[in-house]
Amino acid sequence: MRLHSCLVLLMCLSHSQGFQCSTSPYTSQIPEYTVCTPENGGESHLNDASHTEDCDFVSTILINECSTEDRPIPAQLCWRLRDPEQGIVEVTYPLLPASCNFTAYDITLMAHEGMECPAFTDNFKKHTRREVDIRGCSEASCKDKCSQRGTVMFRHVFTGCYQLCLTPRRHYQALQELVSSPLALATNYVKTPISTLQDPLFFLDMTQSSLTMKAQLRINPMVAIVTLSHGINMAAGPHACRDTGIPIANCATCLGSPEIQCSSESRDSVIPTCSYQGESVVKCRFSGLKPGNYCVRVQFDDDRCVADTIWNDDNNYSPCTWETFRKFVTAEPAIEVDIRPQGSIINPMLLALLVLAIVAACLVVTLVVYRRTPNYGRFLPVPRKPIQLAERPTVLLLYARDCPLFMQAVAHLKTVMKRLNNCQVMDCWEDSQYNSVAKSPSQWLLSYLTNPKVRVVLVISPTSALLEAALVHRVFVQYRQRRALDCVFAQALSSLHETSHDSYKRLFVVRLDTESAGVVPQTRTYLNPLATYILPVNLNKLMTTLHNLDSTVVAVEDSQPEVVALSDAISEYRRYLSENPRYLDNLLTSDTVPSVHQIMA
Repeated sequence: MRLHSCLVLLMCLSHSQGFQCSTSPYTSQIPEYTVCTPENGGESHLNDASHTEDCDFVSTILINECSTEDRPIPAQLCWRLRDPEQGIVEVTYPLLPASCNFTAYDITLMAHEGMECPAFTDNFKKHTRREVDIRGCSEASCKDKCSQRGTVMFRHVFTGCYQLCLTPRRHYQALQELVSSPLALATNYVKTPISTLQDPLFFLDMTQSSLTMKAQLRINPMVAIVTLSHGINMAAGPHACRDTGIPIANCATCLGSPEIQCSSESRDSVIPTCSYQGESVVKCRFSGLKPGNYCVRVQFDDDRCVADTIWNDDNNYSPCTWETFRKFVTAEPAIEVDIRPQGSIINPMLLALLVLAIVAACLVVTLVVYRRTPNYGRFLPVPRKPIQLAERPTVLLLYARDCPLFMQAVAHLKTVMKRLNNCQVMDCWEDSQYNSVAKSPSQWLLSYLTNPKVRVVLVISPTSALLEAALVHRVFVQYRQRRALDCVFAQALSSLHETSHDSYKRLFVVRLDTESAGVVPQTRTYLNPLATYILPVNLNKLMTTLHNLDSTVVAVEDSQPEVVALSDAISEYRRYLSENPRYLDNLLTSDTVPSVHQIMA
């Protein structure tokens, strides 16, 4: 869905429930003050040097003030790096005199990848677009206050060359565009199109009259909208959720807001409620549902969702809409049937006599049996076998941080282990466990590595193989973009090598099926090399072994949606490796060798 459609849906919510973002990411206003006029403090020069004292960078823009016939005035744009890691840049721009009667500005950030600015503006592409409304102020408190400049915030600014385009508007009439001089900016943010990020993890639970949905977000969106639709035509294919059905409930949230506001579009009293669980998990519950097929759709609004930009060249495809639907049919309510006889069939007196006769006969039989049975040993305890309960194994899942497609495949593997095989999975990269891991990564890791009841599942990949080879050959290797919990896998490798004999029976090495097509680089490990489970082929064999060959573990069918999703993710990962055989050089670096691939040569 296009960004415009998301905003329309958000506007519908605002009309029905009073929902609004306190700070809209796309449309902002000049706060509190009015534009400067001679009556409220005078119109300062647009190139006043006092405005650029605390700027990180300054660029020039030529302004014609009210019309193109006016003499251009050079003005200064102030650029401030608010967060170099996240690529957040703040730009202060001049406001034109109030006598021009402008009502808004269209502001577009244009980008060119590379530190050298091109000579022609045709080489720039649209990065982000903003709208700024000019709000007049007639209150007494505004009498001596005025704004000579406005401020706009841009996110996801990577290293490159930038221009700012200002287009004043009088209501719906756009005037001449004002373009700043090119400016080279350097940040630590790495350009990441939103389409390459992992999909959110969905967890759905359907009961007779309610649906509970959990979505683990992978991004921090400006606006998130959750929609529940009913009447899905399952025969419509993969876009059945988008093309069929009727929306019956909506929930929306804004960036930084702890509240999630919901509205019901159904006449059947569907009650939607949403809440946050941690920082990245949204949980919604829809109550009062009737039998039928339902679909849950999650839409994000983010700067990178906009079509025809440097992030998304496809005008017809939105990388910010995820949907999940299955043939969820709620249970039909029980129908009470009156089976009482319409008339008297048996005489009450005869019925009472019959019951008394049966009771008397039972007492006589019991008394005779009791007298004929020896009383010794009558009450000796009978040994019983303890009840065998199905074991729920605790699994420590270890894997090196790798490319997004590998991480997505591992996420699907976790879903299979949890939902289909009743495993308790401990993963340092899972958001729900992040806080406990971050307090003491070493203590968290060793508590599971040293516990003999914990199974250790090591998912090997080209990255893990390279890190392990570097450990064995004592070569220094690190991630180009380091993260705090990268140390957990490195420490786990070291501990497993030191205690390989003790952990042999509870270490399970897993490899995703990527080498069948001759994919390079190949994955290998020095740990337990004779017990490698290739997925998805050996999925059931792995799960049965994790449960200690427990007969209560039922083999999972390949047609299960979770298994299908895992197989598809592995196929996508295999395709990525075949197309990018040397991707490790973009992920890892070493001071010892020019290319990290030489470590495994």
